[in-house]
Amino acid sequence: MAPELRLVNGNADDVEASTKFAPDRRVPARVTQGSLLVAAALGLASFLLRSPDDVGDYEGPVRDHGPLRLALAGAAVLLLAQGAWAALIWLRRAAIRYTLSSQRLEIERGLFARRRESIDLFRVRDVVLDQSFVERMRGLGTITLYSTDQVAPTLALASLPDAQALYEKLRDAAAHARQQRVVQLDR
Repeated sequence: MAPELRLVNGNADDVEASTKFAPDRRVPARVTQGSLLVAAALGLASFLLRSPDDVGDYEGPVRDHGPLRLALAGAAVLLLAQGAWAALIWLRRAAIRYTLSSQRLEIERGLFARRRESIDLFRVRDVVLDQSFVERMRGLGTITLYSTDQVAPTLALASLPDAQALYEKLRDAAAHARQQRVVQLDR
């Protein structure tokens, strides 16, 4: 169920000759795994620190680990929240699939229930590529399409790998679709 953007060459029914693009899900997956692992370690460390009441017959100096246990438990809760947030981002990215044909861009959303919509490429008026410094280093970017579509005049395709090449393909496909849409009259 990977989110992907498939570029279909020529006819919209020609699925065999497609190039797949997927929104980047590596960072949210790694953040989720790392946060949950560190949260578990902090929770275990908090549990293993004994309070003075648990010491019993111990005759040596007793240290009060209450503040340290509270800090470790608090950090574990924060890391669990961060892991849940990253998992939510990962699920959102896994629930999106884009298909680019010579005539339209189709968007399919949802894990269990599906919603499918499309934008005709001849309606696309402008294609914009946004990349932060970190995204440029990783080759990611957000492509925004501005169109005359009534339902979704603005569509943002976020976290796409090899965004520069995809931006140029979308821009060229939209220009080509607009050229083919022009009706020439014989005089």
